[in-house]
Amino acid sequence: MLYMKENNMKEINIKAKIIPLLYVGVVVIYLFFDEGMIYDRLMDMQNISKIIYVLINLLFFCLLICLGLNCGKGNIILIIILFIGLSLDYIFCNIYGKTIDIVNLSVILGAVENITDAIDTYSFEIICGILKAGVIASVLFILRKYAYKNNYMSVLLFILLILSYIAILLIKGVTGTIGFPKGINSLGCFISVAINNINKNKDKEKISHVTSYEAYRCEKFNTCKIILVIDESVEREYFKEQLSQLNIGEYVFFENSYSAANNSAASNFILRKGRYIWKDGGKISKMFIFPSLFEVAKQSNMTTYYIDNQNILTSQGIRNYFTEDEVKFIDRVYNNEKYADYDKDIRSVDQIGEFIEAGKRSFIVINKSGSHFPYYKRIQKGKVKFNRVDDYKTSIHDNTIEFLNKLYSKIDDETIILYTSDHGQNVENGVTHGNSGANVKINEYSIPIIVISKNNKLLHLMKQAQGLQTHFAISETILNLMGFKTAFDNSFFQKKKEEEFCGIIGQPYSFFKGDIPCFYINENKNKNK
Repeated sequence: MLYMKENNMKEINIKAKIIPLLYVGVVVIYLFFDEGMIYDRLMDMQNISKIIYVLINLLFFCLLICLGLNCGKGNIILIIILFIGLSLDYIFCNIYGKTIDIVNLSVILGAVENITDAIDTYSFEIICGILKAGVIASVLFILRKYAYKNNYMSVLLFILLILSYIAILLIKGVTGTIGFPKGINSLGCFISVAINNINKNKDKEKISHVTSYEAYRCEKFNTCKIILVIDESVEREYFKEQLSQLNIGEYVFFENSYSAANNSAASNFILRKGRYIWKDGGKISKMFIFPSLFEVAKQSNMTTYYIDNQNILTSQGIRNYFTEDEVKFIDRVYNNEKYADYDKDIRSVDQIGEFIEAGKRSFIVINKSGSHFPYYKRIQKGKVKFNRVDDYKTSIHDNTIEFLNKLYSKIDDETIILYTSDHGQNVENGVTHGNSGANVKINEYSIPIIVISKNNKLLHLMKQAQGLQTHFAISETILNLMGFKTAFDNSFFQKKKEEEFCGIIGQPYSFFKGDIPCFYINENKNKNK
């Protein structure tokens, strides 16, 4: 009996020494996995006081300790929630090289149909993030076995941290939330995006109209079969390397062209029905929404076609901002999901050929599968090298150059093709597109714009367009050919020279009445103001 008591006392003494070390250890492990970013964020704080930042992180450390002191069953749920939050933050940090913000998250949520591509490309980063979060959660589960109280302090601290995130977001904006502890940051982002989506700020949106404009109506050129080709993730300089392989007769290639945004959904929105005005400091001051190109095409008595090679209309996401009202103006929708990603675009050429033969007045839009990451999925297996740059180049050749060559063989003298990409690409390293803050690169906006036609008179007019060209000009040119224009009046038919532009960062709406950020681009000097 005495022997058992002595063993029990020894066990208690060992636990008394080890358990406190585990409480300290969980904080140390968290700081170790943070890799010094907590200090870097402290030094970079601008929108909130450093004292507030320190207090928030101290509250989080208290939360970690309290989670280990609570033996209540409800505490298990809280640890699981923290595990999810930590996993998301570690994963996003591994991918982006920084903690995620709501601008990043809005881009991710806008492209949920590409989740399998993201898992394929970033599988290592995802596994590492989950393992890091798992270590911290495991230590907390071990500690709660030795806890003897069921208290609510951990719940109160968790709620306080989430409310602090939302309060700072409302008061200081997106940049004010940078630096929130991992585990709380991503959860706060999701909650904030959900709240913002319920009550989106509409004060920057203005419903506008197109007006009749006969100067460049397609009948004047006998070219009323209009094709808008929206490629996926094609960067201009990589495209330009293969320009000599185009066998398409006469065309106009704009040397200095940029996308309206660094992600697909926002760029497609602008191409079909949006414009905006920006101001100094890289902020958008006013967003204009016009009737969709499909709606205007119907007003111009055109048959409308849409080839959906990205399954946009069947997506559970934001569907590139297609509304049901807009879809009603599309006469025929085609979906090539039964084909492999590398085969969809080439298959579509024959479909477009049938549309061209069907009538004299038509408006055709194709969202191509293109060169979306992972690039090896966009090329045939025998050509795959599993080298990021090589596979990207092959994808552009097979899915874009060959596509345009084959499409050119299908068009007649009454057809005009306006080709572009939704956004550019960071090919060599880092996140390919959809970045925010200091991570945004000019490559994400660098896109090719080409006008192709067998009507030399029409091409000659467009060759006079000078300077920087954007998605704005593509939309305006199409409207001009349909017999309409917007107040912006900046089509390829205009000789005026644009020298600057500001491309949307993230989605085309603001967060909690803040400004929509944009990346400033100048023809001679590119910089992020």
